[in-house]
Amino acid sequence: MFAYIFRNTRTFLCHNIGFGMLSLAAYASAAWVPEFFRRVHHWSIPQTGTVYGLLVMTMGPIGLLAAGRIADHMRARGVREANMKMGIWIALLSIPVHFGMYLAPSGTMAAVWLAPACMLAAAPWGIAPAAIQQMMPNPMRGQASAVYLFLLNLVGLGIGPTAVAWVTEHVFRREDAVNYSLLLVSVVAAVTSAVLLWVGLREYLRSLERLREWAGERG
Repeated sequence: MFAYIFRNTRTFLCHNIGFGMLSLAAYASAAWVPEFFRRVHHWSIPQTGTVYGLLVMTMGPIGLLAAGRIADHMRARGVREANMKMGIWIALLSIPVHFGMYLAPSGTMAAVWLAPACMLAAAPWGIAPAAIQQMMPNPMRGQASAVYLFLLNLVGLGIGPTAVAWVTEHVFRREDAVNYSLLLVSVVAAVTSAVLLWVGLREYLRSLERLREWAGERG
């Protein structure tokens, strides 16, 4: 079992850290968007909470379901690495959305950009675990998922919100520059994610072939 996992180390690293960087951007946004609207656009916390909450409840499920449906359609057309490719597209699409939201001239325009931001933030969390399940034999899927969730939370929740706070305090050195900190952290995370997932495409296909060989040996 461990020998099989070791043979797929590159795939795991590209997948887990690649999607982990998307998690980093999502957690950073979740932690700091209320302060972004308060400090930059002078919205009250209740006002921000109402708008943000409604968008998360509506746009989040749309993004989650849409990404899964598109990936399923791609796999039906023979694209075996569809889940990984969807991760790349989500990362790339999020870059202009981050620029639009964090550099918006008004709170209203920032809220308009927040809608696709919420959709893209939720989009990876169906396809990412599905990619793990697709490449792993049945007896190993639980362990592989546990490693994935560990790295996802370590990178995303452990680094994302703290990175924004650190950049705001030590790079821009003023509280009302939190939008620039959010932009910098989010774009760097998205670019890193796209690169890692792109590098992992070939490794992912190799892992699928290894799974076929593994199944054949035990069949």
